[in-house]
Amino acid sequence: MKILYYLSFFCLLTANCNTSTTNTDNKIIVQKKDNQDIDGLNNENDKISFLRYKIAKLHLDTIQNGFDSIQLRIWILGGLFGNVDLYILKNVKSKWTAQNYKLFLDSNIVNGKDQNKYTNGSEPFQIVKHRLLKPIIPWSIFIDSLSKLQIMTLPDMDEITGMKINSTDAGSIVVEVATRQFYRNYHYSDPVEFAERYTEAKNINYIVSLILTTLK
Repeated sequence: MKILYYLSFFCLLTANCNTSTTNTDNKIIVQKKDNQDIDGLNNENDKISFLRYKIAKLHLDTIQNGFDSIQLRIWILGGLFGNVDLYILKNVKSKWTAQNYKLFLDSNIVNGKDQNKYTNGSEPFQIVKHRLLKPIIPWSIFIDSLSKLQIMTLPDMDEITGMKINSTDAGSIVVEVATRQFYRNYHYSDPVEFAERYTEAKNINYIVSLILTTLK
């Protein structure tokens, strides 16, 4: 995919987040709005709450109350959570790093043989691969390309009029964004279905494609 024009994170946030930003030693600080809750996800039906509960074995950073400086998580979820591909991008002290977890759900759960175990809090996911990654292009180009695609500011699928999906087992993309004083997440179910009609769906597809083809 053609690399998109450069755009810095602090310019993107200034233009699109309606929040104030401060740039100190290349760190981005996003001040939360007075009415914005960053206490975390309390909705038990939220996909990220569910995943975070189920795969506590990963010992991920707690980012619901912010992260110094930036952390992006891109969850690529198979239908019915049959598999999970998690990409984590971190900027700490102006240095970017990336890692990937590949997880698969126990076959007995997928086949419906032990739904009670799945529902009541066990961890049926198996970590089949963990990799430290870096882009095949300079970090600055990679991050600026994600910024141009609005990875920080895309709306949630449910906020877009007409973007509704009837299937209950479609794959989906969930993105978490955390900076020092800001946290949000958004999701798109089966975004390929909507790519021709909605710029937001097209962007999230490009984001996933960029990540899959650039991080090695």
